[in-house]
Amino acid sequence: MDPPSPPPKKAAKPSWYALVFGKDGHSGVFENEAQAESFRIAHSLIRKFSVEEEAWEWVRKALLQRTSSPTGPNLPPPVVPGPTMPPIRLAGKDPSMGESNELFDQSLKVGAKELQTKLSPPGVDEKMAKNLGHTLIDVVALPGKHSQTETDEIGTDIARTLDEIAGRNDDDNEDNRVDTKWRNASRNRLSTVKTAADLLEHQKDVLDISDEVIQKVMVTQETILLKTEWPTEILEAWCFGGYLTTISRRSTSLYLSLLKHLLRMHTATSWELTKKEIDYYVKKFQTFRDHASSRLHCLCRIYTFLRDCCDESWRVAELDQFKLEGLYSKMEQISVASSVTGTEEGKSGKVCPKCRTGLHGLSPCPLKGFSQEEAKKRGRAIIARLLLGEDLMNVEVGEKKNKRWTLLSKVS
Repeated sequence: MDPPSPPPKKAAKPSWYALVFGKDGHSGVFENEAQAESFRIAHSLIRKFSVEEEAWEWVRKALLQRTSSPTGPNLPPPVVPGPTMPPIRLAGKDPSMGESNELFDQSLKVGAKELQTKLSPPGVDEKMAKNLGHTLIDVVALPGKHSQTETDEIGTDIARTLDEIAGRNDDDNEDNRVDTKWRNASRNRLSTVKTAADLLEHQKDVLDISDEVIQKVMVTQETILLKTEWPTEILEAWCFGGYLTTISRRSTSLYLSLLKHLLRMHTATSWELTKKEIDYYVKKFQTFRDHASSRLHCLCRIYTFLRDCCDESWRVAELDQFKLEGLYSKMEQISVASSVTGTEEGKSGKVCPKCRTGLHGLSPCPLKGFSQEEAKKRGRAIIARLLLGEDLMNVEVGEKKNKRWTLLSKVS
């Protein structure tokens, strides 16, 4: 006879776990304890129930008690955790280098509202993100040489916009009180530079105002974000090292680097070549203004352009041929002068009658073993490479110590 079967096990009664004041403000009822615990933070409350309806009732009463008595003895004080700290990539080299429509891994090929959200701290509403976006600096509009009327317009553009954003109340018509003239060609202050003295003055003006403007960007963002009631350390981190402040700070630094490059170029070459390059940048900046869908897109595009040009040591491929043609023209003029006066210029060390350069000074021409045409060709080649920024002055061959002398003999 078979032994009797054991009695069937009784099904375990279901349990419900109610949570209030969880992570990111989450409250609710879960079927298992692990789920509820995954949302626990320092001030969370979790309670076990055998009936789901009772669990939801407890959640409802707890939330009502918070509303009617925020200082009740069994409830924690209101806590607004805020977002995480700004991404660490904002502290280093822009990982989007070389991508003209991307900055810090954020694509610019999105609408204005989405871009505002991407560049703002997580969790801010649409209106706050829009106000934060207006704080981004129009770096190429910073004051340069201009008339008093332009000074009144341009010199106060950034300050006026930031002040109005910070002081705006909910009833303000914000679209009528922000910078609506960002497309104007007068915003490209480099276009006012007509002489080397103008360029030097423009650089000084930007240097003088740069720190003050960056400081105001941070203060204005802090004023806007105070409404979030975030912890001080989170708020300050985003104001100092968030996307908008980082882009503003780096745009200013890059623009100053461009001005320094132009001044160096004037010293090394001529004002004609420098002005040609200035006109190129002015045209580029205006193109961004003409085609950008929003002010934020325009200023981000100016930043990525400056970033990538600086990474290429401010070499402009479109101008390289122009620079070389100008240099060759001057070399031909010197050659003609040399042939007319015999070799007086060659003897004085200004230009060699063989290679048509002055790179080897008074030393014997290293290309004397080549034909006249080949020596001239090699002389042009080395000057072209030097003009395009190649660091050739450390080249040495064998026992030769005259670096410029050996340069000529190495160029093919």
